[in-house]
Amino acid sequence: LPLRKLFIKPKFRDGTRTIQEDFIKYFMMTLQKILSKDLPMTDWRIRKIGELAHQISKNEMINKADSLTDSELRSLLLNEMNSEEAVIQDLLACGLFEDANTFALDYGALESTLVSYQMKMEEAAQNDSDSHWRMALFNHRNGLLQAKLDAMDEGQNIDTNLNFKDKIQDYHEYLEKEETAGLVIVNQKCEKKFENGNFYLNDLQAGLKFCKHGGKVKLKNGVYFSASHLDVTCSRKQNGPPPVIEVIGDSVNDCCVMGSLQISAFDSSVVIFRNIKFEVGDSAESNASINIFRGKVIFENCIFESFVNTAIYIHGAPVVKDDSSGETYYKTIPTDVVMMDCFFEGLQSCQRAFSIEKGGKINLSVKRCQFNEMYSVVSWFQADMCEDPEYVAQQSVSIRMEDSHFNDIQDGLRIVCLPLRSLEVSLERCSFNLVLYSESQSSAVDVNNASKVKIQNCLVKLNHTQGSAIKLSNISLATIEQNILQTDPQLAKRLSTSVFVNLSKVCKADIIRNWCQGLRIGMKFSDCGDVNVCNCDLLNSSVGVYVAKNSFTSSLRLEKVNMQSAFNGVLLEGTVSGTISSCTFCDVLIPVMTSSTDNLKVSDNQKKFSSDLMKHLHSDAKVKQVDLQDDKETLQHAIRRERGRDQGGDVQSAPGDIAKQLNLQVESLSMNNTMEIEDEDTDLSTANEALVAPNDDLNSVISDEDLKLYLIVEQDLPYQVSVDRKSTKIVPI
Repeated sequence: LPLRKLFIKPKFRDGTRTIQEDFIKYFMMTLQKILSKDLPMTDWRIRKIGELAHQISKNEMINKADSLTDSELRSLLLNEMNSEEAVIQDLLACGLFEDANTFALDYGALESTLVSYQMKMEEAAQNDSDSHWRMALFNHRNGLLQAKLDAMDEGQNIDTNLNFKDKIQDYHEYLEKEETAGLVIVNQKCEKKFENGNFYLNDLQAGLKFCKHGGKVKLKNGVYFSASHLDVTCSRKQNGPPPVIEVIGDSVNDCCVMGSLQISAFDSSVVIFRNIKFEVGDSAESNASINIFRGKVIFENCIFESFVNTAIYIHGAPVVKDDSSGETYYKTIPTDVVMMDCFFEGLQSCQRAFSIEKGGKINLSVKRCQFNEMYSVVSWFQADMCEDPEYVAQQSVSIRMEDSHFNDIQDGLRIVCLPLRSLEVSLERCSFNLVLYSESQSSAVDVNNASKVKIQNCLVKLNHTQGSAIKLSNISLATIEQNILQTDPQLAKRLSTSVFVNLSKVCKADIIRNWCQGLRIGMKFSDCGDVNVCNCDLLNSSVGVYVAKNSFTSSLRLEKVNMQSAFNGVLLEGTVSGTISSCTFCDVLIPVMTSSTDNLKVSDNQKKFSSDLMKHLHSDAKVKQVDLQDDKETLQHAIRRERGRDQGGDVQSAPGDIAKQLNLQVESLSMNNTMEIEDEDTDLSTANEALVAPNDDLNSVISDEDLKLYLIVEQDLPYQVSVDRKSTKIVPI
């Protein structure tokens, strides 16, 4: 069909026969090239090839088409679309994610495609796009990350059609032309020598020591290790500029550093590792690790494989007391760790990728990385505290993660530190696939004692039924915005104890535009201050919003929250002040229940019943276009059959709720004088539109027992939270 549409376009029909023949010839040759690469032939691809074919045939370039190279084809495509980014954005906008990933792999546009995914995710979150569309963006972005890892394992360049070896060679040929290159080439197979202004060494430790005041180390393919550890020390010469050490591997799949590393960058110096595979330990019993003590350390396009308990220790530089000037003050040197475009394999043995140790200022930044099969990514357990506030003021930790995927992990970030510490955590556009390796609780983010936590536009999928996806305690400011959280739909959730957002002693929390499905409790608050929940969807939970007994929330504001399929919409057993307004309760057994209504304002809310519920209640009825005026007995018979009460007789002989239901349906559908009840495989959203709207009569018809049975059997909700009925009461909405 796309090809037919292409050939009937005026610009094809109006051309001369020669142009038409050339057009078809070029089109078929290009089509053959595409098919030879096993690429999917989509409407978009046919359209683009057709446009290029018309351009070439019109310009009488057909003689060149026989020898058209892949790079020339790519150039023509980019000329038509202006840039790689335009091609990718066009594909993503059309929802052609597989085509976008294929284009990225074919034309070495992985980096630009990942950036395009980032832009599209931000756009989708801002526009309140459908949650399934956003999940598709995450899933295909993660697929591209995996494809990138496979390309790196094969030694392919992620930016151009060159492989890594060619890229690094070209890069160093450029460096060799620089006057200040100071290139050190480490090759296990070469002899020590000085040639063409470069130093050739066969020992990595010697090369690192040679560049301790700055320089560039080109690491040839091979396996490098030390009996104890490799020492990477970078320090400034007297009165010199801050030095930079660059260690660049020939190929990330063939250039491997094994064992332990100790990295120290003094005096604002920087250490950079690129295109290197780090193998940290060969068994779970190994003591190997990477220790970073101070300065700035950057890992870019690297692969980490770790069996050990902890792969990377980040040590803050000590806080130094200085009273030489007569006044006492404290100072420290920041420790900055940056990981970009890297892959970390825990091999189901590594307990954590990063462990933050005590010290002064620590900054950890992770961007476009993937962590796979490990217990935890970041852990920090701090037990000591100095009582001197000036000392404490110098201690700060910042953790920022963007556009990364955490696959088959139990904990993303688990941070338990003491109060009075400046701690900021930020996660944006990250995805978590959570599993259980032990019986302890699992969380994507578990942070205790922090000044600021921001979790925005992230996807969390639980492949188990216990733990809290986001657990925050003793936080000054928490922002949880535009996130998607889901329990695996294939799991039996009856015994679930999981919680979407679990906040305790949080001074201020903004929870905005989140989508949650399949957990026992959507949001749980204990001893919190100002909590604002707005424009959120809480689906298929035992309780939507919960404040536990013997706890309080000073100010709780629920506005435009959609709760669907729950035993309790809002359950406030503790002491709460606030408002519940403009919320929707669809298929919710008890919309609002509270211990006290003294300081709680409930207004402008709606209670609804879904078409799925109506479909369940009418699952056995198969009435097609029944005339309600002329054939009431047929409708009566269908309703009785659905309720298992097909005993014959007239309407008045039926139980009271059946009579009410029949009368209500007759009244609700009297405008059309007809009713259409479809079978189980038919969409009832249109036929049951009148039944979905809030209606007091309908509320009285659908009993609590009917709704509860539907929630248990059809929705597979977790067990209902036990409530003390003597101390709580139902609030009408």
